[in-house]
Amino acid sequence: MIITIDGPAGSGKTSVARSLAKRLSIRVLQSGLMYRAAAVLLLERHRIIELRDLDSDAAVIDSAVCHQLKDSLSADDISSLDGIEYGYENDSQIPFVKIAGENILRLLNKFVVGLPASIISQNPQVRAWAVDLQRQVAQKYSVVAEGRDCGTVVFPQADFKFFLTASLAVRQSRVVCDSSRGIMQGQVAGIEQSIIQRDAHDQTRSIAPLTAPQDSIIVDTSAMSLGEVIEFLLGLIFEKRRNR
Repeated sequence: MIITIDGPAGSGKTSVARSLAKRLSIRVLQSGLMYRAAAVLLLERHRIIELRDLDSDAAVIDSAVCHQLKDSLSADDISSLDGIEYGYENDSQIPFVKIAGENILRLLNKFVVGLPASIISQNPQVRAWAVDLQRQVAQKYSVVAEGRDCGTVVFPQADFKFFLTASLAVRQSRVVCDSSRGIMQGQVAGIEQSIIQRDAHDQTRSIAPLTAPQDSIIVDTSAMSLGEVIEFLLGLIFEKRRNR
């Protein structure tokens, strides 16, 4: 079974995907982690950042530098992506992501990595690598796949497709309150603009732009709790199963 959950930053898709996967006893496939890992690996490979820099209050990754990197990736750069490990330990529904054997999941969730990942993912070879990896995972496991093009590009024949959205104010609040993103006090003021900038990148990119799949169910989560969203989606899934 493949369930896709797409949507912009702060729409709740990661929390929803994890909770939904737990209720259904299947795996979470977080496509964004693959692009974030690719961005971090390539930025480090070109000595633009070091992993330890991502924990700094002053961590900033210039978007112009990311655009330049995206447009100049070599065959060796793309081959280096095969050093990224994405998988599950024991019966865990949450993935690990490793570079050089080190689980870097905590660093990948940092808010500062989001925009570089959005930019570098526009490279066709990076995207082809990630899409292939996502499909490999879904061949092994039933998954709740969350991202920005899971229902439109990666799994167009998914069993269930959902697209989550929320108001900008709600999305900003969620991002700021999400401790896993590692947002420092000095970064809070710029979160709204960062979300707007990220949305613009995702919605206007030439390859797999962020858009709701035509056959998806769009859910505005602005006024819904996580539990309410999960129960709503489960109701739709179970109803469709009964009618088959």
